[in-house]
Amino acid sequence: MIRNSRTLVLFFFLFFFSVRLSPLFAQSLLETDVLVVGSSQSAWAAAVQAARNGSNVVLATEGDSLGGSSIQAGVSAIDGNELEAFQSGIWGEFLWRLSLLEKNLLQYGWVSLFTFNPVLGQTVIENWLKEEQKIKHIKELYAKKVIFSEEKTRVRKVKGVEFSNGLKILAKVTIDATELGDLLALGEIPHRLGWEYQGEFDEPSAPKKKSWLTKHYPVQELSWVFFLKDYQAEQAPLIQKPVGYSYRKAAQRYWCAFKNKKLLSQSNFFNNWGAKYAQREKKGQRFFSPETFLTYGQISPEFFMINWPICGNDYGRKIERLFQEQNKALFLREAHTHALWFARYLQDTFGRRFGLASEIFPASPENYQTAGFGLIPYFREARRLIGLETLTEENLSSYSSQSVAVGNYPNDHHYFELAPKNSDRYYKPITRSIRWGGRNTGKPFGISFKSLIPVRTDGLLVAEKSWSVSHVANGSTRLQPVCLQIGQAVGSIAALSVKNQLQPAELKISDIQASLLNDSFSPPILVPLFDLKVDNPYRGAIQRLILSGVIEFPKDHNFYPERVISWKEFKKWSQKAKVKIFSEKEFPVGLQRDKAAYLIESKALSLSEIPLKKSVKQAQPNFQAKTYCGKLGKKGKNFFLESLSTQNKQSVYRKTPLVQKKRKVNKAGIVTTNPKIYQFLLSLSAKERREVCLRGVLNNSAAWITFLALEK
Repeated sequence: MIRNSRTLVLFFFLFFFSVRLSPLFAQSLLETDVLVVGSSQSAWAAAVQAARNGSNVVLATEGDSLGGSSIQAGVSAIDGNELEAFQSGIWGEFLWRLSLLEKNLLQYGWVSLFTFNPVLGQTVIENWLKEEQKIKHIKELYAKKVIFSEEKTRVRKVKGVEFSNGLKILAKVTIDATELGDLLALGEIPHRLGWEYQGEFDEPSAPKKKSWLTKHYPVQELSWVFFLKDYQAEQAPLIQKPVGYSYRKAAQRYWCAFKNKKLLSQSNFFNNWGAKYAQREKKGQRFFSPETFLTYGQISPEFFMINWPICGNDYGRKIERLFQEQNKALFLREAHTHALWFARYLQDTFGRRFGLASEIFPASPENYQTAGFGLIPYFREARRLIGLETLTEENLSSYSSQSVAVGNYPNDHHYFELAPKNSDRYYKPITRSIRWGGRNTGKPFGISFKSLIPVRTDGLLVAEKSWSVSHVANGSTRLQPVCLQIGQAVGSIAALSVKNQLQPAELKISDIQASLLNDSFSPPILVPLFDLKVDNPYRGAIQRLILSGVIEFPKDHNFYPERVISWKEFKKWSQKAKVKIFSEKEFPVGLQRDKAAYLIESKALSLSEIPLKKSVKQAQPNFQAKTYCGKLGKKGKNFFLESLSTQNKQSVYRKTPLVQKKRKVNKAGIVTTNPKIYQFLLSLSAKERREVCLRGVLNNSAAWITFLALEK
């Protein structure tokens, strides 16, 4: 009896604990279709796209927040892909969703067209992810090990990732969307770090040999971004003094950030700041005013993003430590301290009217309990995959028939500032910028799907800034809209791979492109055309015909969709597509080029196994436009509206932070992202002053109007 009782007790004991422990064991292993690792902007874009395309997705993020450089790092002034034709895909959808919450998108900041509050950006992403039922978002996961298949094959196959808490997640396709390419290092997947010399890719802007710069700056500097708040009549909280800080020491570091009137008033024999500024100006350096400095990244009347490259919060001393696990934490702390010095210097210069903005970023362990500072630094460069193809400087102004994403930012690198032009510390790549719509932008380029796929590793795709791109070209591809498009592309490729039970490298490019162009929510632009707007229902067909070689890519990047097509051109397209629709006698008069492309593509069944449908009309941002009237003119490729007034003949004013009164705006610059409006502006003669009323948004920081529509 006692023996039986003991047996019974033991049975219940084991049963009880097996029930209690079984969830723990169950949770030590997860299986899914697609695993996305990282908190970057590419990460959530990839997760959304893969889920929308039917895959079950696990999104494994390092911390409690996500959003990458534009949200977590606070770089909420968006560069690149600003033209209306390029406001497509998930990038365009993000912009539209953001415009429903952020009323200041075009109204502040002069460095970019679009500036916004990161808090609202975070809200957009969180709400977006909640809509996708196929995404399982697990926070606080830190990748420890890449799991490979044990099958002995010529090509290694990634099966998933093991995390530091012991959880293993197995997936049919894994996506490295970390900020620094962590899985590349953990899995010893072939990748690059640092400069390539001219002999490797024959890039004109690549150095011919090693130099001081290539040794000390293997990657671009990072920035720890922070936000200032204008407290106006109130006194801002005092920004903590970093160890060793004094205003005199800080001035030696940051005097060249802008022309500091306080330093000029304190010039003496030992510190002749006036002579120092004059000496630099004599050599051709331009110093920004304090007002211009503050409004650079202004996001609202009271908040200012500080991401200042000139003697500001860029940091790169021994930056190779960023990729050394034992030294990374120390380097990041140094970068934060460097930015904190700059923040305190600004408060000591402008006074206690300005302080750190805890409303944007509360104090947390991620920002070392410093309110107003981003949760992560802005990483401009990472480990870079050795892929099936590498995007190089030569590709930055070219079209690719393998394209799955489009960028257009001028090549921009951040290194040691104020280096003399003839020294081995100086570097400036060929920017490849153009003037379009009254402002500078970059030549558009396509990104091949082969640059997202490793050379000798299956089951893996790479996103954010870690895909296969050269160090030089990374200066154009590191921007937020490109990262979002890359995320959308790898999400679509991963889902297609799962659906077809193929490795990403085995997929046909025509099928990948068809999957993207057929997207029911936000089809991206794959062919960089200035005049193919996101509301054109035939844009998918036009792009497929260009990508397949039926239509030759136009060198001026304009398709002219509304022009009437000739019989000769229609016949040429039809013959290349191997279809016959009309005889010359049947050819309809007045057929537009865009509809002609749609008619041909719909009959050309040989272009892909996946047929295209009419493109959905993607939602466009809802800007807070007003009516402005005046005399419209142009000077060269710049446009302006003078004798400026409202529709009711009222004067127009703007307010900037360091000027006490509102300033009357008599003349404003005119910029546009709309191809039709740009053609209208170009049609103006040099001496013409045309009386017009237009719909647009006044930028208070820089006194320009973004021209959205012409009033009738």
